[in-house]
This record gives sequence, C-alpha cells and structure tokens, in this order.
Amino acid sequence: MIKGFYKTKANKNFILDDLSANAIKVALEEKVIQVFPKRDQHGRRIIYMEMGSKWNSAKVPFPELIRASHGLLTILLLEPRTQLHGFVFVTNFDRLSLAHMGQFGPKFA
Repeated sequence: MIKGFYKTKANKNFILDDLSANAIKVALEEKVIQVFPKRDQHGRRIIYMEMGSKWNSAKVPFPELIRASHGLLTILLLEPRTQLHGFVFVTNFDRLSLAHMGQFGPKFA
C-alpha cells in the first residue's frame, strides 16, 4: 500500500496541483468524503466517499474530490494507529449519472 501511495504521488503530480485545505474542507462539508469517528473491529479507520446521487459535482468537481481524498489520506496516515491497522475505503456509486461521469477526464481513466 505504501509503495502504491508513493508511486501515485510521484507519477500523477496533477492530483496534488493546487491542493488546499479548502478543498478538503468543502468535500467534508458537502459530505462527499466522511471519516467515521469510530474504527472497525480491526482498528482500521473507515473512510466513506459518495460518488452517486448525493454528490453535487458543481460544488465538488471530480478533480477536487480526488485531491481532497488524497490530502485526507495523507493526514490520516500520520496517525500511528492507522499506520498499524490501516483503513477501509468505501465508495458509494448508487445512482451515478452521466453528468457525474462527465467529470472523469482522460487524466483519471
């Protein structure tokens, strides 16, 4: 997992372009990304991403969503307990529409 994280970080710099605390804040406020307050039975962090009907792509465009999730994961990986036990990343695609899919450009394919 760590190797993949750093490989992505090295090869896909556009993800980190213009990464800001505001991107993470907006994604959290819009509840398209949520970190559950309690861990699972194995001590793992639970992260939930909404990419279906509840995702307003006008407020949180796909590149911002990816940047926010990457930034949030970077922050969560600083926790010793998360380093030890890992995390579970759940993505909900319920009622993903063509308007949502239009957000996925060639960079993200």
